[in-house]
Amino acid sequence: EGRAEEEGREWGERPSAPTLVEDWGGGVGSRSQRIGRKDSVPPIFVCPITQEFMRDPCIAEDGYTYEREAIERWAAKSDRSPMSNQKMKTLRVIPNHALRSAIREWQTNHGPQEETAQGT
Repeated sequence: EGRAEEEGREWGERPSAPTLVEDWGGGVGSRSQRIGRKDSVPPIFVCPITQEFMRDPCIAEDGYTYEREAIERWAAKSDRSPMSNQKMKTLRVIPNHALRSAIREWQTNHGPQEETAQGT
């Protein structure tokens, strides 16, 4: 009874889910600022190796999508997946045309983005 009133809602009304910004707090560059931005870059548009916005997304043998140049550099140094650590037999990459199209559409609707996801 008292808790509902303290939170400014009627008894029996479900509390709203807290946002990540409220839960994570923090200073400049913190996760809360990145996640809390209304127009932040969708995580799927960010290369897991470089943490940068992808321009040429490609699917590697491990099934994950990476920036082409980043996975090529990674494969020159290691035969293991940067995401799963599974051994990759080849550096065969396939352009991810669907993701590239989604990125371009998002850029058209949201304007140019900074290169790194951490600043967006």
